[in-house]
Amino acid sequence: MDKIENEFDFLNKIDVQKRIDELADLFKGKKILLYGAGKLFQKVYCEFDFSKLNIIGISDIKFTEDNNEDFMGIKCISPSKISETDYDIILTTVLSPAKVVKYLFYELSLKNTRIVNLFKNENLIIELNKRNDKVVKIGPEDKILFISPHPDDEVISCGGFIAKYNKQIDMFCPNSSGIKYSDDTLTAQEIADNRIKTMTEVAKSVGIENIYVKKIWFEKDGKESAFDKMEKSFEDYINNIDVSEYDIILVPHKTDDHPSHMYVGNILLKKMLKKQGFKENLKIMRYELWSTIEKPNYYEDITDFVEAKKELIYAYGERGEKYFNRIIALNKYRTIKPYLFNEERFVEAFYVEDVKTYLNEPEIINKTTDKDFHNEEFEQLLKEQNAQEKINKLSEICKNKKVVLYGAGAFARCVFKNYDLSKFNIIAIADKKFEQEKAFEFYGLNCIKPEQLKHFDYDIILISNQNYDYFSNILVKDMKILTYNENLKIYPLVKLKSDNKFFSDFLERADAQTKIDKIAKRYKNKKIALYGAGQFSNVIFQNYDLSKLNIVAVADRKFKSIEEHFYYNLKCIEPTKLKDIDCDVILISNFEYSRIYDSLDTNILYGKRKESIEIRPLIELNFKDMFL
Repeated sequence: MDKIENEFDFLNKIDVQKRIDELADLFKGKKILLYGAGKLFQKVYCEFDFSKLNIIGISDIKFTEDNNEDFMGIKCISPSKISETDYDIILTTVLSPAKVVKYLFYELSLKNTRIVNLFKNENLIIELNKRNDKVVKIGPEDKILFISPHPDDEVISCGGFIAKYNKQIDMFCPNSSGIKYSDDTLTAQEIADNRIKTMTEVAKSVGIENIYVKKIWFEKDGKESAFDKMEKSFEDYINNIDVSEYDIILVPHKTDDHPSHMYVGNILLKKMLKKQGFKENLKIMRYELWSTIEKPNYYEDITDFVEAKKELIYAYGERGEKYFNRIIALNKYRTIKPYLFNEERFVEAFYVEDVKTYLNEPEIINKTTDKDFHNEEFEQLLKEQNAQEKINKLSEICKNKKVVLYGAGAFARCVFKNYDLSKFNIIAIADKKFEQEKAFEFYGLNCIKPEQLKHFDYDIILISNQNYDYFSNILVKDMKILTYNENLKIYPLVKLKSDNKFFSDFLERADAQTKIDKIAKRYKNKKIALYGAGQFSNVIFQNYDLSKLNIVAVADRKFKSIEEHFYYNLKCIEPTKLKDIDCDVILISNFEYSRIYDSLDTNILYGKRKESIEIRPLIELNFKDMFL
């Protein structure tokens, strides 16, 4: 009997009577046939009140056609006789109804029958827990260390887990991350102190007594690496935290898209384990935050702790509040994999491995600063694309001109840090982040809000962001910047090559620059209109020099009016306007030359106008270029 009791412990965690009463209300007046006469049904039928259900019989594979006796006072019906029985609903009383449903549907051909499960998806929770136990079984005596790279990472990623296992958890935060981006009233040290105070209060509010947060702060120049500071703090870490005491240690997963998280999960903990030792059966639990785990192998059901998680996140104020809806959506989405999607449940996903496997993994790390964790990628990109050479060439265009930069993010910082811009007469830099009512500093430049651009006297805007097309269109289409200065030119600070491999490879095979130069020589002093401003044209503009072409306009169906679009400082027109514009030749800058040519020839240009304009491709296509 004890074995049966243990097998059905889950009944103590759910409200069976409530479920029975809900079904009675839902199917009032309906004739209900039960299916499943096993030990689980016998237990619940004895302990709970089924009287409100209109039960007309019970079926089970163990009931034969010759069985005329009742089962616990209910008429027995052989499965083969179900089709002859007058009923409205089949209510399964088994823990795992999938096989029963398959049997009823396909073997007994009861496909038009409505089948409902008494226990909803409790079987799935049980199966989930069984699978989890095979990976790591968290016992009440297990000692757990949660390593949070920064304050608030712990509650955003695993607030439910922390609330669930609070009495077993010690908290370690290696970087309080006091960062001063602007001339705020608080110093960087004061910001670090506040974050330590908040994290400590949050931990204690949930019952965590042992917490160590290392005070680290950064000045506004952002030049000192978070990794250097954490490396220097290693002795402090091992003097305050002994990882050899723990049965389970939680760290960010190995490809978490934040450099400090990667450092903590892939390098710091390994150094501490090698220095201090570890328990033989130590498990490393990897959690997700800035990016998701590709294939989790452990799902912690936090359904009963969602409100607790919300309170913990909200304790961090506005900084935490903005993350709650996003992370709880992930917790809901994560129920897809353990197949809990028919239930209003939430889980936190993890990847669990034994300590020896963990220690043998390569030390994956993206060594960039907390303030700018894309620097390394941009540095490599700019180096590959000969940024200084492009900057020098652009400085000739901007000679004796007043220049404003647009964009003070990671890309701009990387350019200023690594390249010489001294030949530019930069009078200001604009960025949306300067809209806050605080003073900002960016390499000694005058920092202005984007809306202030309309009041400045300048000749050129250089987009100091990798997304030139996007931000140039914001300036022209949304901000109407050309209405304040119709002679304004907008260029990318560094002209990046397109990453469209198909078109890039094709144009390289076609020796595009040579063909463009021949076109420029052939139509010297001629007015040229382009047709096409799509991906093919973008790759040409981003990778090749068209400065020798006298381009007076570019036409594309996406251009509704001159005011609404901007394309590489060219006049933008609708295709129908080509017949009215003063040009000598139309060059088709579209991969599908024949289709565009037919459209121009048949629908747009006609009569004398057609005869006076030559039409040809900007890049002559041939079979070898396209397919070899």
